This record gives sequence, structure tokens and C-alpha cells, in this order.
Amino acid sequence: MEEIRLGTVGTGSIVHHILDAVSAAEGIRCTAVYSHSREKAEALAAEYNIPGIYTNHETMLSDPAVNCVYIASPNSLHFPQMMQALRHGKHVICEKPLCPTVREVREAAALAEANHLMLAEAVPTMHLANYRCLEEALTEIGAVRTVSCRYGKYSSRYDALKGGSIPNVFSLKYAGGCLADINYYNLYLCAALFGQPEKLNYKAEIWPGAADTSGTAVLQYPGITAYCCGAKDKDLASYVWIEGERGRIFIPGGANGIRELWVYTEKGREIMNPDKNLISPEIRQYLSARTGREANPFRWYLEICSLTKLFLMEDHAALRRLLAVSETTAAMTELARESAGIHFV
Repeated sequence: MEEIRLGTVGTGSIVHHILDAVSAAEGIRCTAVYSHSREKAEALAAEYNIPGIYTNHETMLSDPAVNCVYIASPNSLHFPQMMQALRHGKHVICEKPLCPTVREVREAAALAEANHLMLAEAVPTMHLANYRCLEEALTEIGAVRTVSCRYGKYSSRYDALKGGSIPNVFSLKYAGGCLADINYYNLYLCAALFGQPEKLNYKAEIWPGAADTSGTAVLQYPGITAYCCGAKDKDLASYVWIEGERGRIFIPGGANGIRELWVYTEKGREIMNPDKNLISPEIRQYLSARTGREANPFRWYLEICSLTKLFLMEDHAALRRLLAVSETTAAMTELARESAGIHFV
């Protein structure tokens, strides 16, 4: 594969973050946008100088100028849209959650494998050098005993929920809720580091007729208890603590960006951030200007650079390893919803 020629599905804020990253990365460009709304599609295309504009998904998938589809639609649409793209012979990058259920993740992965196509979930975590640094730092703190992951931001759409409407991000019809959004990063990090827990229980604040607005999942591993707290109905002090027998690791800002690591051992505190050396001053300035107050505006760029490399190299083995974490996280979120009595419709 010589170049990724991207067609986007969706026009929300995350699409802008991804296209900002695409604009700064090599080996990838956006050639088409799709939206039900021609006005939104035209505005997005004009902002990023994208030639193809579509209001019909099938028509975009038939465009030979598109060889990979980036999906950022409501969660319940991820599975049917990625299956449609894969059947058209397109590679797929899909926003988290890849699919609401583990069955769907397995089915999509099997279709991609059968057709020699590449499929990836858009979660920055494992694409960061800081994540690889975290894996190495775990060996310094001894046997892990406790993990505390907190990530929460008050959502403007929560105001709409209180006003009587149900936005997609809180809709059971569209597989929304805090667990499928904010808290997903916490569960994904635990899945990446420790795999599938032996037990999982989720206590949630559930809006009547809608999904969860906040909640805490308790994950039990052999010798490890992990607490994953997420919220869209309030701001939280966002961080990760990983505590071992001989030390501890602190991640300020939460699991979604791993913007740096504070590693405490008997030698004292060491602050680690290898990601900062991977971004040129010019790209850092460009992304900072584009993303404004975003806490870690560089994670999407590093994710896009990593995924582009894997796709261009056609590294199916690495993509399978990433999909295995996506599958585990999907299984965990299913268990969490079941324990909290959250049922998508």
C-alpha cells in the first residue's frame, strides 16, 4: 500500500482532530467526506481542501479515490458501516468503541481477515511512545496491586439531557453513555496492560430512558483490583495511579492521552515523556493552534502516524494484536452494562 486515501464518515469534533493530524502526517490524505447533511459535508471539505463530497454512503464507498474509510458516526452505526466498507474492499479505521458487542468485533475482524483488509480501532493509547514507556515502567514498581483510573468532563450535551432531549451520546438507541465514551479509555488501558479481568462490576448513574451519565467499574484480576471511574455529568480530577509493591506510577490528565508518566521508586520520582521528542516544533505549533485548550492535542497525530505506518507496511500481525485489545475491551463493556442493567435498543 503506497498511500492511505481516506474517506470520512461523520463531521463531529473528533473528525476535525483526526483531519488536523492527517494534514500534518505523511503517507495519508483525505480525499472524500460523507455526511447526511450536504451543508456539513461541504463545510468540512472546504476547511481541509477535500475534493470529494458525498451525501450517500454507498456512493462514497464506490469511489476509487478512497481506499480507507474513517468512521466517526454514532456508536450503533459503527458495525454496519464498517461491514459495508469492508465488503466494498476498503480498509477501515473506526472510532472507539469499535463495536458495542464482542460478537460484532469478531465478525468485523473475521471479514477483514478473509478479504486481506486492515481494520483498526481509533484509540490513541497503544500508539503512544508514552504507553510503551509505561509498560517498561511497570517492571520497576514490582507486582501491581491497585489501579485507579479517573477521567471525567462535564458534557454540554448533558445540559440537553436535563432539558428533556436525549442526545446521541446518551442514547440507548445509538449505543451511547459514559461507559462507551469517557470511561472506555479507562477500561481500554486496563485491557491493554492486564487483559480480561476475572470479575467486573459497574455501578452507574443512569438517566431515565437513557444510558449512563457516570459510573465506576471495579475490575478484579489475580492480585490486582482496578477502579475505573468516568463521568460526563461532572468534571473529575482526571488521573491514573498504578500502585505496586515497590513503587507507583502517576499519569496526570487520565488514561485518554498518557501525556506523561511520574514513576516513583526508592530512587525517587522520575518524569518520563518520550512522546515529546517525536513531534517537530512546526507540527507542535500547528496542532496547538488548531486544538486550542485540548489537554493533549498531540495524541491524535501520534496515533495517525502510527496507524499510517502499520497500514502502509500492511502489518497485519500488529493490527491483530491491537484488535485483540479492542475485543477484550468490548467484552468488558458488555459485562459492565449487564451488571448495571444497561440495555441498548
